[in-house]
Amino acid sequence: MIKFVLALPGLVGAGITMVLTTVCGLLVYGLAHKFISSFQSYELKDSITSLFRMVGILVSLMLSLGFSEVMAEWTAIRNAIDREAVAISDVYQAMRLYDAEEARQIQNVVID
Repeated sequence: MIKFVLALPGLVGAGITMVLTTVCGLLVYGLAHKFISSFQSYELKDSITSLFRMVGILVSLMLSLGFSEVMAEWTAIRNAIDREAVAISDVYQAMRLYDAEEARQIQNVVID
């Protein structure tokens, strides 16, 4: 699932991740509310509900921001690899212009 989301374009992957994170946060909120609701008194009900909702929202926000940072790093690494491949290709193609033995040796080094 993570590879699938990382393969998507940045905004789509971030959107899907934010939705999934929000759903997970709401599930945690629902489970916690179910278990704690029997122990809460009537006076604290609104405070506890607001607190759980705020904690769920903040956790969802932190997870989505963490994922967006990972996506930015992933994109930077992928772009660096692409630039390196282009540079190697350029060196190999430039060596074709020269017919010297040294150029062929450099081409062999680049290929290896």
